[in-house]
Amino acid sequence: MDNTFKKIFKASGASAFGQIINIVNQLILVPVYLKFWGPGLYGEWLILSAAPSVIAMAGDLGFGTVAANEMNLCVAKHNRLGALKAFQNTWIVITSFSIFFFAIVLAAVSFLPINDYLNVRTITEFDSKIILLLFIVNILVIQQNGLLLGALRAEGNYVIGMTIGNFSRIAELSLIILALAFLDTSPVYIVCITLSVSILASIVYRLVLFKRSRWIHYGVRHFSLSMIKEQLPLAFSFLSFPITQAFSIQGAVIIVGSILGPAAVVIFSTTRTFMNVIKQVVSTINASIWPELTTAYGQENYDKFRKIFITSVQVLAVTLISFNVFVLLLGKPLFLFWTKNRIEVSDTFFYSFAMITSISAIWNLFGIVQGATNQAKKYAFYNLVSISILIGSVIVLSKMMGMNGILIAMLLSECFMLLFVIKDTLSILKYNSLTAFLRQFLTVRIGALKAFNP
Repeated sequence: MDNTFKKIFKASGASAFGQIINIVNQLILVPVYLKFWGPGLYGEWLILSAAPSVIAMAGDLGFGTVAANEMNLCVAKHNRLGALKAFQNTWIVITSFSIFFFAIVLAAVSFLPINDYLNVRTITEFDSKIILLLFIVNILVIQQNGLLLGALRAEGNYVIGMTIGNFSRIAELSLIILALAFLDTSPVYIVCITLSVSILASIVYRLVLFKRSRWIHYGVRHFSLSMIKEQLPLAFSFLSFPITQAFSIQGAVIIVGSILGPAAVVIFSTTRTFMNVIKQVVSTINASIWPELTTAYGQENYDKFRKIFITSVQVLAVTLISFNVFVLLLGKPLFLFWTKNRIEVSDTFFYSFAMITSISAIWNLFGIVQGATNQAKKYAFYNLVSISILIGSVIVLSKMMGMNGILIAMLLSECFMLLFVIKDTLSILKYNSLTAFLRQFLTVRIGALKAFNP
């Protein structure tokens, strides 16, 4: 177990480092773009970069996640041929989809007046079309990189894969800042930098994969239409998560704005952004334990499977307690300082939001078990029902109760997910009851502490 928890610890570090890089990117690039481009050109850049968001949201149609799990499970069972089949089939699906989608986009930008549709005036029509095409290519390269990362993960090299991704983002940020500061770079060259870094990362992924798992290679020899048909429902289950998340984030904002007005949207959105730091912690835990859970499940080592998960729940429990104590003691003053006292939010709304976000963090962690074992169909269904509950309840309750109605709507949605996701997770973990899980949760020593004792 020690080696397993050391791997998880390293993965946690790499994942946390990635979260920090994302935050730094958001904090630094906005003022840099505004300084060198001004709000007009930067605004048009944002419009053009947001336009390809549909394909980014669709990602690899969910096949990449399914393939990563399948390769991991096969290697755990010493079935390298099965892992190779999963890799080659998924590569063919992703590549075929990429060619098809790029052809559609190419035809669209060739004949449509892009600037008129997107209300772009500063950037020329030709440059706008080049930017859109390059953004699409970059997204398609990133999808291929995701498959390579899944292949690296199959034999326990996911920390290396995450490290490559982290340093590629650092390189991209550095090159963009240097280009803007010293070369007066136009938007076309910026997207060229982004694409070049993605291609370079792809080359590095392939070199590392060739060195560490030479048996995984491209080809069509093991293509199987029956395997793709078998994976299709599960792939769409994974695809539903980013789509429902987009509805949850943007849909709630649109409804709150239409019913309660812009001021309510500002309160809702800023409070959610402030509280979502705990979800970033859960994302770090999930990314760290996912491969090890898949490996243990593939080896049918349920003792190891349970201990990894229980340890992660213990870590989350400590984190949630600390988070809520922090919010209770210092959260409101820090929030007011962050917003420069321009947003007035009631204590009831603020502290209740922290509790509801904590509930969300719990079921998100439990849901990783379904994801890691390729049993996400029910999870996806629950997610769809939860979003329906949220949207429907916000429409009804916000009209009746204002901002407090939003809280109740969120609570109903999160409690629904908590109930059903935990129920299914305990079944996969082979616990007869919640009591049996809690008994082990309260008695098992945190594995992470045991792993690093000298």
